[in-house]
Amino acid sequence: MKSWKPLLCFATALTISFSGFGHSEEVIAGSHVNASDFYANIKDYGAIPNDSENDAEAIQNAIDSIAKKEKSGGGVVFVPRGNYLLDKTVEVKDTITLLGEGSSNRWDNRMGSNLIQNSENMTTLLTVTGRDTRISNLGIRGNEKADTDGITLDGAEYATIEHTLISHVGKRGIYDKGGVVRKIENNHIYQAKANAIEGKLWDSYIVGNDIGYGEVGLYITGGPSRINGNKFWLQEAHAVWLGGNKAILSANDIQYPGGIGIYINSKNNIVSSNLIQVAGRKVDANHFKTAIFVNGSRNTITGNALVQTNTEETRYGTNLTNYGIYVARGGHADIVITNNNIEKTLVNDIFIADDALDVLVEHNIAD
Repeated sequence: MKSWKPLLCFATALTISFSGFGHSEEVIAGSHVNASDFYANIKDYGAIPNDSENDAEAIQNAIDSIAKKEKSGGGVVFVPRGNYLLDKTVEVKDTITLLGEGSSNRWDNRMGSNLIQNSENMTTLLTVTGRDTRISNLGIRGNEKADTDGITLDGAEYATIEHTLISHVGKRGIYDKGGVVRKIENNHIYQAKANAIEGKLWDSYIVGNDIGYGEVGLYITGGPSRINGNKFWLQEAHAVWLGGNKAILSANDIQYPGGIGIYINSKNNIVSSNLIQVAGRKVDANHFKTAIFVNGSRNTITGNALVQTNTEETRYGTNLTNYGIYVARGGHADIVITNNNIEKTLVNDIFIADDALDVLVEHNIAD
């Protein structure tokens, strides 16, 4: 695929509406608006796939060519199939969609459109600074020996990262330094040496991601956010560290976390209908071998399931979890724990600290 120009051809006597992210512009037949105002192919700017040369400058030039054309209001920078080497950070600016042709699996880069780290002297591979940006259908492969993030969101607002593989980075997979409304949807994040996703992630949607290995799968400090339908597996520490208030965490599949499945360190959250299998696989602290750890007031824990039995992948352990739900000391109050299903734990299925106030515990099943 060399061009999307046919999509932007203007038929006689037709009025076509071009919709970007957060704006729209009418393009009228016979006007002087060119397809190149909306679209750039990185190969046209000197990027060559599958060679030994670095392509960061060519990719940046393609992005800049669209970003500087004010009349276009943004557009698509297309990354054709192949491997492209990055020796410096690429900045994704206002209203730019960086679009590839899919990604490979996490072990190699034989398919799709892949951006591959080729220098250890980088803080991040991609940095997103613009409003209404999108990164879609790419492979981003780091160097585990380098102290480098995969994607950094730096003040960007209304940013979307979707259908992208981020793997083998030496630090974090996605790091949010501040901004609002992130959509992190249907990505694969494997073997980030630090946390897979980390940051404020204020008012965000984190949906349908497959997150494996790393220290913590999701470390979030802002809210309110919606965290739904993700898979977390084999984190070294905890699967989810929830530090933002007023989040809804539901229908996530959490498998074999090293410590806690869901660590709630904030207030006014709803944790519902999550499946947590064999928490506490690696950590030493007894109270961290817990499916759901509550360290805040006004939280609702309902309809979750802890599975202790592991007949499918016994090398990851079975019957390891000490506590199903653990309410920590600190005077936390107004906590609802209802309709949870907990396989028999080693110490206590539901532990409530003696200084907790107004904790409702009912209709839970423990066996």
